[in-house]
Amino acid sequence: GEKPIEGVTGENLALAIKHTRVSYVSDLKNAVAPLASKLRAGDVVVTIGAGNVGQVAKEIAKTLGA
Repeated sequence: GEKPIEGVTGENLALAIKHTRVSYVSDLKNAVAPLASKLRAGDVVVTIGAGNVGQVAKEIAKTLGA
């Protein structure tokens, strides 16, 4: 329940992270398939967000058959 900080967005955060494999997705419904297709054994996925962002991990595991 924090108030938004002017100028701070998920997209800006993703752009500021200095790593080649950071992606910003505005809609969780569109996050799972592209991410799951890029994952390889030993990869680590970090999700940052609020609300139902934790659902992404569950959906990825389901998609990968885990």
